[in-house]
Amino acid sequence: MKEINNYIIEDFADKVYAAKKANKQQVVLDIKEAQILVENLTIVLARALSNTEKMVSSNEDGTISVQVDGGSF
Repeated sequence: MKEINNYIIEDFADKVYAAKKANKQQVVLDIKEAQILVENLTIVLARALSNTEKMVSSNEDGTISVQVDGGSF
């Protein structure tokens, strides 16, 4: 299983936040950064989909139970 490089995703998010804060209209990535970002996001999404499919298939009768206990103060 390929390892996810969280740094590239966090770096992209930081660039977006910085651009928004500076009122810029663009975020620029070189092609290598963009390719690595796409590869990592693809892995993240594929794993999330796989995990969702596993949860759905393990819940054979389709019911979900929710219990509310009112909490404590």
